[in-house]
Amino acid sequence: MNGQPEVLVVGAGPTGLTLACLLWQSGIRCRVVDAAPAATDRSRAIGVSARSLEVLDGLGIADRLIAHGVPSRTALFYSTRHRTVGRLSTTLARDTRFAFLLAVPQFATEEVLETRLVELGGAVERSVRLRELTNGADAVSVVLETPDGVRHEQAAWVVGADGAHSAVRRAVDIPFEGDATGKIFANVDALLDNGPTPGTGHYFFTPEGMLVIAPLPDEVYRVTASISPEEADRDLTLADVQEFIDRRGLPGITVRSMRDAGWGIARIRIQARIAAAFRAGRCLLAGDAAHIYGPTGAQGMNAGIQDAHNLAWKLGLVVTGRAGDWLLDTYASERRQIAVGVLHHVEQQTRMATVRPAAAVAARDALLRVATKTGMTDRKMAPTLNQLDVAYRPVPGLTDPAPGRWRRAGRAVGRRVPDVALTGAGGDSRLFEVLAGSPLTLLAVCAALADEAKAGALATALRDRPYEDLVALHQIWPGDRPGAGFSDPAGTLHRLLGAPRKGVVALVRGDQHLAGVAPLASPAGLLGLLDGLLRAAPGSAAGPAAGAGDAAAAGEPAVADAGAAATTGEPGAAGVLAPAPGTPRGEVR
Repeated sequence: MNGQPEVLVVGAGPTGLTLACLLWQSGIRCRVVDAAPAATDRSRAIGVSARSLEVLDGLGIADRLIAHGVPSRTALFYSTRHRTVGRLSTTLARDTRFAFLLAVPQFATEEVLETRLVELGGAVERSVRLRELTNGADAVSVVLETPDGVRHEQAAWVVGADGAHSAVRRAVDIPFEGDATGKIFANVDALLDNGPTPGTGHYFFTPEGMLVIAPLPDEVYRVTASISPEEADRDLTLADVQEFIDRRGLPGITVRSMRDAGWGIARIRIQARIAAAFRAGRCLLAGDAAHIYGPTGAQGMNAGIQDAHNLAWKLGLVVTGRAGDWLLDTYASERRQIAVGVLHHVEQQTRMATVRPAAAVAARDALLRVATKTGMTDRKMAPTLNQLDVAYRPVPGLTDPAPGRWRRAGRAVGRRVPDVALTGAGGDSRLFEVLAGSPLTLLAVCAALADEAKAGALATALRDRPYEDLVALHQIWPGDRPGAGFSDPAGTLHRLLGAPRKGVVALVRGDQHLAGVAPLASPAGLLGLLDGLLRAAPGSAAGPAAGAGDAAAAGEPAVADAGAAATTGEPGAAGVLAPAPGTPRGEVR
């Protein structure tokens, strides 16, 4: 790579690759290194959530990955003697293109991501190990061990996406808080005769332990079983896997062979750890470097992909000098908050699945039956497992400080906006397609024809601001579109934001989470939020407004010569934050 990269990503797993793709797509020069000599050939994490598929869809690769996997729309829960005690379905998830969990080997996920990275202009440098790291005021100095020898280099920012034994985390001396859980699982991919229903995950909760059978492509099944320390201390065989299924699973299933020759049965001693901080100066942590959980619920890899999604748009603004680096503190606080919640959720699921006393088993089974009958598993559990219900707490400088006047919209602030179907002059679309290409978007959600003039006044106010190039503005109308922009035929967005009768304006972040809502007639609060969040045009010394953190006063250098660089379109040029060629970008409508 010619020139110095703004960002060095250490680790080329799903988290690091997702972050690198998102950065390259927005025009940020990014370098990816990985200590391994080659990409993994193991299946490892096999569940890709609906939310992760939405992130990958923004990169144009969700459908590519789906072609390698098996969509799973149902989970069945069994108790003693193979009794079905619960069922979960994703059919209620109507505000996403991906109402399912995709079962796909991790090597396929990484292959699709790496191919996209190369298409965007990046690459993975393999057999490159981080040996030392020095966190400086203006840059990070690193010592890399490469096939061509030891190299001393610098990057403006370093992201550690290098797994549970993260060299970046250790180099910046961030504690990895937590401990071993004492729970041990055996994992194997096997060919089964008379295997259970494809497209469905099967969870068996028995006195002998937990068993999960999940269909993968090519008639392969992932078999996961909780095992005892005694079983973990000896080599397990195909016969052991058969015994797990015979004693815990459905009758009549025969293990024909194990798929990955040379791997056999992987034994996983579950750790539950979260980094004490996700940021130290110019170094950030993401994925397993920041948090590790048990396998229940397929949360680990997906949480890393969400880390990358939250971080990418913020890092893009900071790298180009369009926002102060205080914005990266919001990444650290938001994603650590979510990691703590996911850890609690995973531990709760695991405890529920592995209870032994008869009374506790009876209570769990009764709870699952009631939750299934009332639809609670579909309404509550499914969005959580698919990570569609992530909600960030209000953050000063990033969230509208006073959304309470609109009770319904106030509850939505911090949450992912629904990917609703829209129509426009150019045909059918979806909200996430409209949002693509801009780190921030204002949605003028109009209720009546009179709102068109208010939306026009908002556009004028936005044009008067020096960050207008970073904020897209779109009009959204109910029903049939009476004016410019798009229509919300089902009215989902209007109901969510409390706009059936009076127009509102919503500020949506680059990761598709709602930052604030205000009346369309008085958007000053949201414009003030943007004034604090974004700096003036590149080259200006302006900093964020009071309450958002005064980076300029803290002595941060202004971006030099960025105005000229911005006209070149060169990835990584100072002041550039734009999609790569061929990537859709929102237009002001």
